[in-house]
Amino acid sequence: MKDRNMCMVVIVMIVLILPLLLLGQTERWVYRYNGLGNGWDRATSIVYGSDGNIYAAGYSVGSGTNFDFTVISLTSSGDTNWVYRYNGPGNSDDRAYSIVYGSDGNIYAAGASYGIGTDYDFTVISLTSSGGERWVYRYNGPGNSGDWAYSIVYGSDGNIYAAGLSYGIGTYEDFTVISLEPETGIAEDNVTTLSHTIETAPNPFSSQIIITYQLMAETDLSLKIYNTTGAFMRTLVAADRQSAGYHRVAWNGKDEKERTLPSGVYFLKFEMGNLRYTKRLTLLR
Repeated sequence: MKDRNMCMVVIVMIVLILPLLLLGQTERWVYRYNGLGNGWDRATSIVYGSDGNIYAAGYSVGSGTNFDFTVISLTSSGDTNWVYRYNGPGNSDDRAYSIVYGSDGNIYAAGASYGIGTDYDFTVISLTSSGGERWVYRYNGPGNSGDWAYSIVYGSDGNIYAAGLSYGIGTYEDFTVISLEPETGIAEDNVTTLSHTIETAPNPFSSQIIITYQLMAETDLSLKIYNTTGAFMRTLVAADRQSAGYHRVAWNGKDEKERTLPSGVYFLKFEMGNLRYTKRLTLLR
């Protein structure tokens, strides 16, 4: 009986005190955003930047564009700094699910965006802290179907890591992690996939580098060089049909107009059907 009375006392105290505690939680502000389409607008991820601003990501119905990949920057007092909206090439459904503020002062948001004939593409977008678009990275997996990014981090090593899923060939949804260069949005891979291999030597190089690759079957392939800003430098192999076996191509450190390029990091982009790989090349003059 004594224990029962004690329980009743505790319940009464909770009922009386809890409302007082809740009243003590002061609401600082509420921010609401109604998008261009006056429809569904949803925030899915938020981060506080070291610049003192808030960055929220999600998706918002546009004017004739379905959902747009959306990032909104707010001051700590709840005022709008800017609104960024991205409508992908498929002019359909584009969504952000995760956002991170990099130690480089830029913003990185990950999600999915409808492509042209590719279904959803695994998508990462980088923005400046003032809302300018730096680059857009899209990945269409080997299954040419739904590819989604659900989480993103900026590593202490200065690289970006995004995780999600990607349709494979006969494997349904594959657990997928993609690492990107923060300056260019280019994914770098150690390419030994589906029995196709690519090697570069010497790397670093001063005057010429030899690229050797093996194809296990006849396929369309292209090799191109880009700099760290993502600007195209040179085509080494056009989108030609190549036979199975070993192939070699040399690059002399010059651009498409045979102008000598300065020392620095460059990227070799290897495209073969729906597969895309990138290797870092270091030129030392």
